[in-house]
Amino acid sequence: TGGDTVKEREESGGDTVKEREESGGDTVKEHELSCGDTVKEHEESGEDTVKEHEESGGDTVKEHEESGGDTVKEHEESGGDTVKEHEESGEDTVKECEESGGDTVKEHEESGEDTVKERQESGGDTVKEREESCGDTVKEREDSGGDTVKEH
Repeated sequence: TGGDTVKEREESGGDTVKEREESGGDTVKEHELSCGDTVKEHEESGEDTVKEHEESGGDTVKEHEESGGDTVKEHEESGGDTVKEHEESGEDTVKECEESGGDTVKEHEESGEDTVKERQESGGDTVKEREESCGDTVKEREDSGGDTVKEH
């Protein structure tokens, strides 16, 4: 098929592994698990690795290992939400959830133990919620008009 090579292997546990080497230098591994999930792993010639996990419940998880050491996980839930989780090599974790209602929630776990949630509401407001390691929660709301309100 146009220079592609396909290898298919059935493992003893009942899993099936398909490996396809594309003519452009990419390698795609597709792993059909006996539980009904499918895991796709895409090694791009530019050194990034993309793993895509289709769960039998209808969710899809994409995991992107960037050559700089960052890991990005993207979780498409069957309800329509998308969750992106970004593990930076400096130990921070950023989760981004695009809700089906149009809001976007970013959750930033800093290595110093604070957690920052940032919600962009479909109306244009931005709400930042910081859970401090001492147990306090600070909410900061930026209106679409540019005002900032802090709620402690």
